[in-house]
Amino acid sequence: MTLPNIPEAHPSKQSPTYYPALTGIRAIAAYMVFIVHVNPFNDLGFLTTLSGYFNTGVTIFFVLSGFLITARYFKRVEISRNWVQRYIRNRIARIYPLYFLLTIVTFAVYEIDPSYDAMHVWTKYNASDKLLVPFLNLTFLKGFSNQLMFTGISPAWSLTVEECFYFVAPFIFLILARRKNLIILVALVLVSIGIALVYGIGPKNSYGFFGSLPFMFNFTFFGRCFEFLCGMGLALFMHQRKIRQSNSFPKITVLGSGWILLCLVSLAAIGSPSTLLDGPSHPLSIAVNNIVLPLGIVLLFFGLIHEKSYLRKLLETKTFDLLGKSSYAFYLIHWGILYVALEKLFPGSATIKFIVMNGVAILLYTYVEKPLHQFIIKPKRSVSPVEAILPQPSV
Repeated sequence: MTLPNIPEAHPSKQSPTYYPALTGIRAIAAYMVFIVHVNPFNDLGFLTTLSGYFNTGVTIFFVLSGFLITARYFKRVEISRNWVQRYIRNRIARIYPLYFLLTIVTFAVYEIDPSYDAMHVWTKYNASDKLLVPFLNLTFLKGFSNQLMFTGISPAWSLTVEECFYFVAPFIFLILARRKNLIILVALVLVSIGIALVYGIGPKNSYGFFGSLPFMFNFTFFGRCFEFLCGMGLALFMHQRKIRQSNSFPKITVLGSGWILLCLVSLAAIGSPSTLLDGPSHPLSIAVNNIVLPLGIVLLFFGLIHEKSYLRKLLETKTFDLLGKSSYAFYLIHWGILYVALEKLFPGSATIKFIVMNGVAILLYTYVEKPLHQFIIKPKRSVSPVEAILPQPSV
């Protein structure tokens, strides 16, 4: 499993939706998924089994995405072309530029040296497949197929889930603006659409699009929608109430952390397979991961926002702020050509992989992701004819 990107709030006195601890927790979520893929806890009994369910870091990201998008846009949604264009531009600017560049590099490397394909499928494709698969990657359509979702940048299946949420979020806002208690009905409708797609499309295609119910519940927005809706519910709850900062014992933070740990233990105890290719298959595991766990994450987020704790203090440090902001780049590179290269150079060394990947992720965030994002969202200022002929000041 893997992590999607989420919208990032930038600190300023005018930005009420910037929560430093929630930026820091992005790094924790990313590292949880890294542990699943690198598996540094071999032969440690129950801890080995437990760490196999750290792919729940994905759930943390989905809940956080629902929370931040709602906190920013719920009262600002407009039925107008300008608003829709601005909304789409901002969402594309956050996710797509770095993903596009890394995807192109990934497939180029596969063609030069197929041994860098962690999934070992590139050499099995014919010429037409080698055109189709990159196209499905670049358009995020691969995330709807249980056969193709791990091609290219393997973790990017979850970007399909994220983009689906971005698309439907404004419509959900318009519904909830009328009646907020319809949020559960929204979840039921979305899950029903997913089930209909499995039975309507699944049997009729050869590429695995909506190939099974476990796939739908584990890897598509329709099966994972409740996680986003939980984040939305937290944002709406906070919007309706003025809640003061608490200096007492951080009971909500502790309760949320304990809830998450209990869910992890429950998933490990159920024993449903949780691997890179499958995800939980037992219905009870899916229910714990998709329904019960998000509620605990909501409690943790609420505690990190409104309670002072050592965990909040740690996540608000400059170090975790940088690690959190670069977590999207870390996510994209942690299981792919860089991982294979490091495995060739330092076989079995999870620590070296972790350090190098963080360094590369910080460089990508600082010199590629952030500049491209700012370039795309920067409003274009019209130049008057007089300005056009005047000499420009030197820098």
